[in-house]
Amino acid sequence: KNLLIANDNLIAECLSKEVFSVATNSDLNVARFTEIHAANTIVEARCLKLEAELSNLCDKSHHDNHEELVNHFSKLEVNHLNLQLKYQNLKANFRNNPPTPDKDTLDFDSVFVIGKMQASLQGKDNVIRQLKMQISHLQETRSDTDRTLKVRTANSQITQLTETVTNLQAQNDLFRAENDKIKQHYKELYNSIKIMRAKHIEQVTALTTENVNLKAQILDKVNSFSKDHAKPKVLARGKYAIDVELVVPRLRNNREA
Repeated sequence: KNLLIANDNLIAECLSKEVFSVATNSDLNVARFTEIHAANTIVEARCLKLEAELSNLCDKSHHDNHEELVNHFSKLEVNHLNLQLKYQNLKANFRNNPPTPDKDTLDFDSVFVIGKMQASLQGKDNVIRQLKMQISHLQETRSDTDRTLKVRTANSQITQLTETVTNLQAQNDLFRAENDKIKQHYKELYNSIKIMRAKHIEQVTALTTENVNLKAQILDKVNSFSKDHAKPKVLARGKYAIDVELVVPRLRNNREA
């Protein structure tokens, strides 16, 4: 019985140590896996954020440049329309007020003003045409340059982040493989301990049964021995011959009477 108790205590202590070791290693592996997964999630979120910022910067740059140029062009068009209205008003005034022989100077001035206005309008048309060409050229050049630089910067950052994510994924795969190996090892160890425990239980059961049998045999022998000693032995008459020898009486100092 003491052997069985000692064996159970030994097996329980072994199992508790193994379970504690498995739990500790499992917690460490889970913590490392959680840390790598969190770093991977942060890097992926940063990639998405950088891509969104790149898209917003491209759209904003293109929208701001385009809006500024369109506003400038609109002002030029308004000035051009104002000049055309002035020219039309001058023509209408000239038609409504025909020239007279007494006002040659006024007619010359009017013609001079009209010619000046036409030259100004022609110059404005040329300026507007040149500005349109410059706007188109600036839009193409600046947008292409800015986009190229920003795309290169973003691609470089995305490449670095992709490499980081790849390395983290590789480490994650290694940790998973190591964790699987550890789990398999402790599973095999647990199975072997389970088998060993079953064998010990069988051995202890056999020893216990043998001990019980021995105790029963010893008890039977003790009972039979005690029964034999409990019965007194009686001597039968005439079975044993007895010789009676007379003893000569003696006095003190071994002197005969």
